[in-house]
Amino acid sequence: MERIIGALFLTAGLLTALVLLVRTYNGLVVLRSFCAEGWSGVLAAVRRRRAAIVQALRAMAPGSPEEVTLLERVKSACAGDASEWDVGELLRTEAELAENLPSFLALCERSPETSERMEKDEGRTSIRVPLRELSADVKMARNYYNATARDYNTRLGQFPSNLVGRVFRFREAEYLESDPLS
Repeated sequence: MERIIGALFLTAGLLTALVLLVRTYNGLVVLRSFCAEGWSGVLAAVRRRRAAIVQALRAMAPGSPEEVTLLERVKSACAGDASEWDVGELLRTEAELAENLPSFLALCERSPETSERMEKDEGRTSIRVPLRELSADVKMARNYYNATARDYNTRLGQFPSNLVGRVFRFREAEYLESDPLS
């Protein structure tokens, strides 16, 4: 009789541990997927902002060699497939773009051909308005991503999630500290 009771307690303990393990694992998977969703939102917002810059680039008619060089640097900074970027790569490419953007915006504003083409294409005379709106979208997406990364990293550091995370090789999410173009 004592063996049966002992076996029942052991079975109940093992089932409880298994349920705890499964719940903890599933909780980490959910939080990791929220981080991935947030990161996808950041990349989508960055791609929209870069598309607006590329559209302005197409409307540009460079004159001097300095303008050609500037437009080539902006075009180069906007090139690349963002779908595979990590936090470090995004920050590096955005910093590269931020370095040339003020001069590019000034060139857009003083170029009458660009203003006319953009007015026909979008009904606007300035690229600053869409860039400001698109940068606000990037900021909101970044804030959402950082909040989900914080929740995920916090859970990953708590017991027993930290044990489950180590066993199943969950990695901490990086924070996207700032947006160089904001």
